[in-house]
Amino acid sequence: MQFHGERLTMAGDRVKLKSSDFSLPYMGSLDDRTLYVQNIPETWDKIQFVRERNSGSPKAEFLLAVEKETERMKSYFSIDKLEPSLVGGNIRKPIIYNERLHRHMYLPWGEQVQTELIKPISESMQWPMIFYVLAKTHVCETENFLISNEDLDGHIVAHFKRAAQVKHVVKDELLVAAPKGPYQLPLRCRVLEELDNEKVRIYALDVGQTLVVQMSELKVISEYLASVPARAVPCVLYGITKPTAAFGQVASRLLENIKQLVILVVSFKGAIALVRAFELNGSLIREVASILTNEGVCEYKPPNKRRVYSRETVLSLRKQQRKLQILNREVGEAILVNP
Repeated sequence: MQFHGERLTMAGDRVKLKSSDFSLPYMGSLDDRTLYVQNIPETWDKIQFVRERNSGSPKAEFLLAVEKETERMKSYFSIDKLEPSLVGGNIRKPIIYNERLHRHMYLPWGEQVQTELIKPISESMQWPMIFYVLAKTHVCETENFLISNEDLDGHIVAHFKRAAQVKHVVKDELLVAAPKGPYQLPLRCRVLEELDNEKVRIYALDVGQTLVVQMSELKVISEYLASVPARAVPCVLYGITKPTAAFGQVASRLLENIKQLVILVVSFKGAIALVRAFELNGSLIREVASILTNEGVCEYKPPNKRRVYSRETVLSLRKQQRKLQILNREVGEAILVNP
């Protein structure tokens, strides 16, 4: 084993290195400095950020990696340098919404989560009646790390103060809108439509509401703020069948009057969470779908428990070269599809 502080000559003799041979920054004398032993893998090409053998100049690749990392960090903590992209006479680089990249926060599947309903429920009152909730958590999970809500709010406020105002917008562009009132925060948003008289219809990512604002209230967004998932999670009640015309009105009134709302994710439909909603009142728990059924505005079919086959049963069928037969009706009922 070779230790830091020693090197081998061609003859195999150990030679003491000089202080200048160390690549680490000087931190005291050679005697009082701590040295560490490392196991260096032989397959360098299997390690990320390390060049493959015979792939080019090590210095050039190192400088390129440093430049890429510098640009990435600039996009996180400062305004991007504008690229010569012409957008309606305004030269800047718009960040366009992509559902694969710009997502909302996830609610864990199969776990009861206390949430806060965003009021009022502004979507259509017709079925399926999408409503938005905020998970009662203190952190937002990004692609690489967790950030507290307070820190994210601070980033949004600081960015809005120094960000450039836009003169033109593009559909589905991500921007930051001015606060709607005193003691409120700027809003991360997505452009839905440009209207007349310098007005723009936007969707506020963190509050789940559609708003109309003046063009002068919109500023560019950084790639970092665009990458943090939206805090408002769209939900639809799971298992509802045969909703009446009054379903939306009754369901929205019921949800908005619940003080403690608990959500249980059953499945997903694209970006929308299919959930069971519960009213928590002390030790009493009532399911929203059951209450709506008692009100006569719908029917409710709770999710069936997954059928589990034992290993012995599967192996016995395999030996007999037989198959399990499941009726189409049973499959349709399991996924709430009418055959």
